[in-house]
Amino acid sequence: MPMANDSPRIFALGDSKQGVVSFSNTSELAMARNSEIPAHPAQPGDQIVLWGTGFGPAGQVNTAQLAVKVGSVDVNADAVQAVPGHAGVYAVQVRVPVSTTFGDNVPVQVQVTGVDGKTLSSNTVTIAIEPALQ
Repeated sequence: MPMANDSPRIFALGDSKQGVVSFSNTSELAMARNSEIPAHPAQPGDQIVLWGTGFGPAGQVNTAQLAVKVGSVDVNADAVQAVPGHAGVYAVQVRVPVSTTFGDNVPVQVQVTGVDGKTLSSNTVTIAIEPALQ
């Protein structure tokens, strides 16, 4: 019996569209400031990490297979790594583009090109992005 490819999925908080997207080397999320979760909006140039699954077999996924869209801007993944101790979970690092949309609900999506050449799109999650502070 042939096995179907899993669709890539960026993790979201509960039933919301808020993505589990943190800043590099921290657990703070790229979302609107609030009193419940350590979070603040990302700014252009920030390194963020998208947490998800379905990006491919462990050890066989590389940045050339991923296309990330932040708002309406396509960005290259800087790194993709399997998360040790968490089967099927990946951390995809990207830099917030300089020319992007600002707001509390900026869409983020990942497209994965498999070894068979087929492209699969992830769910769309949101993050918060604000202009760089002067």
